[in-house]
Amino acid sequence: MSDLAHSSKSWVQTFVDRAKASVHSAPSASPLSYAREAGSVGAEYLSGGAVGALLGATHAKFGLDKGKFPIDGLLAAAGGLAGIALSGHMPEVAAMARRAGAQAFTIFTFRRSYELVAKGPLSFSGGGHGGVTRIAAPGKGPGVGSSDPIEKAASKLESIE
Repeated sequence: MSDLAHSSKSWVQTFVDRAKASVHSAPSASPLSYAREAGSVGAEYLSGGAVGALLGATHAKFGLDKGKFPIDGLLAAAGGLAGIALSGHMPEVAAMARRAGAQAFTIFTFRRSYELVAKGPLSFSGGGHGGVTRIAAPGKGPGVGSSDPIEKAASKLESIE
């Protein structure tokens, strides 16, 4: 550990010192513990693959935005609620429901963030500029009838490419 007095250590140094101490005092892992962890990782990935395949097939056949509520969002909410409701009675099933809900939520937030950035109020401009431009109505893109000098200059740069 560090020779600094505890009061003069930063929180980062204190954290590092504690982490080092816990690693050195931890018992060595057995091959069985690695096998168990590998099984857990496999189960998590299989679960994620199943949720992804289910939502992908649903999206291909029907779309994920049917009616007022998104299907992936509904599955996320159902998984979370089932995880809470089943936690006292069937903890293993509750954990699976929570995982499925979290995986569906991942897909839901992926789709929503994609829509926000690619199609929504903000989009990244093409051509490698890396700038952010507002998406305008058709025929009203950057520089088209705009009085903003930055938008006019950007439209000239994009037309050079």
